[in-house]
Amino acid sequence: MAIDYDHLRQYTGGDQALEAEVLGLFLETGRGALAEMRGSLDGPGWKPAAHRLKGAALAVGAWSLAELARRAEEAELTTAERADLLSDLETGLSAIRAAVQSSG
Repeated sequence: MAIDYDHLRQYTGGDQALEAEVLGLFLETGRGALAEMRGSLDGPGWKPAAHRLKGAALAVGAWSLAELARRAEEAELTTAERADLLSDLETGLSAIRAAVQSSG
C-alpha cells in the first residue's frame, strides 16, 4: 500500500476533501524535494531535501517512501549511489501519485 489511509484519516477525521488537499500538498512537496535532490547529487542540498521528503512521507503514511528518504538523509553515499536512490525515490513517488489519482 502506497499510503496508509488509516494513518492519514487520524489527521483528517475522514474528511475526503481534506485528505485530497493534504495528499496534493504532499505530492507537491515530494516533487520539489526530488528536484532539489536531483540538483544536489554531489552537493549539500541533498540531505535537507531528503529530510523534507521523509517528514512529508511520514505525515501521510507513505512508509516505504519515508524509509527510502531516511536512507538518503542518513547514509553517506557516493554520487552514483545517490543517483540510484533518487531513481528509487522518484519511482516511489510516481507510484503514490498513481495510487492517489486512481482512488480520487
